[in-house]
Amino acid sequence: MDEHSDHYPVLATVVFRALATAVCLVAASAAGLWLASTTGSAVSPFWPTSGVAVGAVLIWGWPALAGVAAGILAFNVYMGLPGLFIGMGALGLTAEAALAAGIVRAVIGKRARLDDLRGLLAIVIGAAWLPPFLNAYFCARFMPLGDGTPFLADGEDMFRFVMANGFGIALITPAMLVWWRMPVRSWWWRFSLALAATALAAWLAFGLGQPSFLLLIPALAAAVATGLRGASLICAVAAVAVVILTGMGFGPLVTPQGADYSRIYSLFAVFAFGVLPVGAAGGEYRRLLRQRRAAEKAAGLRFWEWNDTEGLRLEGDGSPVKLFEPAQDRGSLETQFGGRDALSFWQIVTRRPDGSPREAAGMLIDASDRMQLEKTRRRTWESEVELRNLRASLTPHLLFNCLAAVRGIVRTDPEKAREFIDTLSRFLRESTDAQSRETVPLHEEWQLCENFLGLQAFRYERELPRLVEIQGPAHHAKLPPMMLLNLVENAVKHGEVSQKHPLVVRAGLQDGKLIAEVRNRGKLGPAPQGRSGGIRTANARLQAIYGSGASLAIRQDGEDVSATLELPVSAPGREKGAN
Repeated sequence: MDEHSDHYPVLATVVFRALATAVCLVAASAAGLWLASTTGSAVSPFWPTSGVAVGAVLIWGWPALAGVAAGILAFNVYMGLPGLFIGMGALGLTAEAALAAGIVRAVIGKRARLDDLRGLLAIVIGAAWLPPFLNAYFCARFMPLGDGTPFLADGEDMFRFVMANGFGIALITPAMLVWWRMPVRSWWWRFSLALAATALAAWLAFGLGQPSFLLLIPALAAAVATGLRGASLICAVAAVAVVILTGMGFGPLVTPQGADYSRIYSLFAVFAFGVLPVGAAGGEYRRLLRQRRAAEKAAGLRFWEWNDTEGLRLEGDGSPVKLFEPAQDRGSLETQFGGRDALSFWQIVTRRPDGSPREAAGMLIDASDRMQLEKTRRRTWESEVELRNLRASLTPHLLFNCLAAVRGIVRTDPEKAREFIDTLSRFLRESTDAQSRETVPLHEEWQLCENFLGLQAFRYERELPRLVEIQGPAHHAKLPPMMLLNLVENAVKHGEVSQKHPLVVRAGLQDGKLIAEVRNRGKLGPAPQGRSGGIRTANARLQAIYGSGASLAIRQDGEDVSATLELPVSAPGREKGAN
């Protein structure tokens, strides 16, 4: 594959974002021009192009700046504007969008989302005014009209230009950022009510001549009920409606001299500096409250209050056994709530003159799962301790017996003693290596058993006959190290192994389990008193590794004692993580 082929998707993404931005800018410019012609003003009191440009750069990244320039250039050429206007207008708006986006990015980072009050203030206070002012200064300095007069001839024109672009950024950009991701389904009914109330207020103001500030009532209600997402959209829609209806001669913002721009801008200022921050703060509070409730539910957490007149206030059914100690100012205690173990953390708020508590408050935590987990960990730890003791006891015991046996022949038959010592060292090395692992293959475990039986044969000065039947696939099944060896050792130590009654070892796979049996002639005695016993320790070990899917059972079968080990063929989870 060509090494440059990886760059094609990136290039395609950049081109797509630039083209999408250009389309949005053309549409916004057309809307702004229509608004300007409708109001009869050379400079629109609400210029949406600036807000769309900044929002596109924040959503699609810096490649969108190329789309901003291309969109404005294309629109200016289409409208047949003078050549100087075409280039300078595109340059000024692109620089304005870049500076405004840079200010917002410095506050909210690279994410294309607006979800807190700090980011909103970066837009409505910082990004909305300095870049439009610099753009207006640039246009007034370098963009003359056809007769040679400046494009922004006086302070009033410059003021309208800054207000138009500034409120375009302050009201359009937040709506674009918060609506970059769609809201959840349960949110829509609140927004629908707020939007209907806004439409009603607009009809009262512009249809019946009531004060225009009636629009603030549903806007503030939307800010409280729907957060910044709903408030930003309603403010943007309301602002556009104000400009359109006022330009068409409807509503209280129309005077005999034309549209009252000071009142329009005052209304926009309340939207930008009042309603939107309320929406951002309300949305942040609702989000934190939702997170707190989710965390309380996940942790089984309940807050409670108590006073000596009204008693206990606690959400949920049931009543705790005990919540606090009256004699202490603060603390924690174990209690029961709804039949489950719980922990109560409390503090005495006020006391009476005699020292008895008047008010107390605290929280109740469901601790049943934690306590059960702690018990399970304790049982696992105890099983591991017993396992280590069991592993440590086999090797020294065997080594002592073997050294005692080799001592008697080291002088009479040195060659046989050397062979015995080699077998013993090999057994100790292999057993030490096996004990460092969670599980070992059955064929390795059986080789360890063969070495052990060889040592015992040397010790007893006779062969230990055995009948071994291990199915082919079972050779690679895994089991805990020295588990089968312990069964073989017990059979040799406590039972009879002879030519007439050999040691029988069988292993095979059945229904996804390894089943291994060690059988020999003997009699099963009572369990040792005062100790947990090897069978219990072995089962605890299996439970710690495999859970309930493994077991070890020893039973008397006629004149024989049979020890049967069953465990899953698949390796336990802890060994997988160790490899």
